Amino acid sequence: MDSPVEIIQSIQKAFANVARGSITLHQAEIIDSDGSAEDQQKARLLDQETSWDQVPDASLEECTSALCHLDPESWRYYLPAYLIWSIRNYQHSDSIMIDFTIYSLKPSEDNDLLTQYDMTRYRLLDHDQSTAVYHFLDFMAEQDEFVDAVAADEAITSYWHEFGPDSEE
Repeated sequence: MDSPVEIIQSIQKAFANVARGSITLHQAEIIDSDGSAEDQQKARLLDQETSWDQVPDASLEECTSALCHLDPESWRYYLPAYLIWSIRNYQHSDSIMIDFTIYSLKPSEDNDLLTQYDMTRYRLLDHDQSTAVYHFLDFMAEQDEFVDAVAADEAITSYWHEFGPDSEE
């Protein structure tokens, strides 16, 4: 198993220079609560960063449900911030955000349309990004005292195993 520092470094390298999509973090959180178009526009103004690694931890902590409401490009942009925050905080945070991050990486099993949407997101990631996600999930699958390790393992089994050390490129 890779160390948390190594996983964070691989995420930073793999997701460097990823452009933001059309939906911002705070906007996605407003979408989650069925906010109006006007509320969404106001929320967009809160997201002024020019790179995902500039997203403040406080913004991530305010937007625990945002990942499931982001378009694929925006999901790819914000995902590394959530992955790194989760690694840094899994032992001492009781935020549901860590499990929500894991759940966003587990393909839907109940709805074919949602499964297709999940696959659209996952296939947007290049090989290095997908490998970094695999290592994140592999690490989280060992942290059953702190996170939903079963969901992390199921995510690996259902899709991300293709990017593990035992897979062929």
